[in-house]
Amino acid sequence: MAKQTVELAPSESKLVTFEAIPHEARTYYVSVDGLTGGFKAMVPIPPPWAVTIDAFEI
Repeated sequence: MAKQTVELAPSESKLVTFEAIPHEARTYYVSVDGLTGGFKAMVPIPPPWAVTIDAFEI
C-alpha cells in the first residue's frame, strides 16, 4: 500500500499523485482521510489481427 503524509496550512492545497499498477482485472478502492473512491482495472484489449490471403491462378 502506498502512503504519503502531506501537511497543509489553512486554505492551502497541494496535488498529490500515486501510481498504481494493478496485477489483476478488478475494481480497486482507495481511501484518503475518510474520502473514498475507486478505479476499475480491465484486461487489455488484444490488438486487431489482419489476415490477407491472395489467390493466384496457375
